[in-house]
Amino acid sequence: MTHPRSRRHHALTLVELTIGLVVLTIILGAVAGVTLAVSSGWRQSDDAMSEMLAGQRGVTAVAQVLRTAKMVGTVRPGSLAGTGAAGGEPAAAMMIWKGDANGDGRIQLAEVALIEHDPSPADAGGGAIRYYQAPASMPPADAAAEVGPGYLTDPSAPETFKAEPGVAAAATVLAAHVTAAQFAPGADGGGGADPSVRPTFDFALKVQQKARSGDVREKLRYGTAGLRSPGDGTGNNG
Repeated sequence: MTHPRSRRHHALTLVELTIGLVVLTIILGAVAGVTLAVSSGWRQSDDAMSEMLAGQRGVTAVAQVLRTAKMVGTVRPGSLAGTGAAGGEPAAAMMIWKGDANGDGRIQLAEVALIEHDPSPADAGGGAIRYYQAPASMPPADAAAEVGPGYLTDPSAPETFKAEPGVAAAATVLAAHVTAAQFAPGADGGGGADPSVRPTFDFALKVQQKARSGDVREKLRYGTAGLRSPGDGTGNNG
């Protein structure tokens, strides 16, 4: 009678275990490296997208206000090199007639607005493009007061308008983290004296964006907008 041979199971030797651990370590290291690289790529992509969107939102908001404007008054070009006490140039600003809300062909205070760059540091509440207009709380008599084109084209119009009751306190932000801004008439000269020309204006915003890595970057964002109405023949582009 024959007996089947018993099978003997050999345990892994120390050398085999060592080789296995080395191979496993190499594989895990490669996987970790790929994962880290992909994660870093996603972070950089996310930072770039956030930066682009932040700047583009501001450009879109400013362009939308200009496109719906009926007339542009005083324009202070500003400078991308810096404004205010440090830069020496007045901050970019633009007076506009938002539109003839009541269809009477005349400019009332409630139809006036100001786009202005606030160059003060962000930690002081500045670094933004602000939009000023008559607040809903303004007394009706003041809001309906006729001001005329001269109100918009006066060199001190931005200061005069911000001093109107409630205007400064009701300002809203069109674009945040803007360290410098510049406004300029477009290739058509902002419409000039030709009433058949639909005026265009170019603008540039220097937008500051803080990445997740902690790096602070500044990018220039450009925009162009055409007013909805042709020039009024007065050349009111500043």
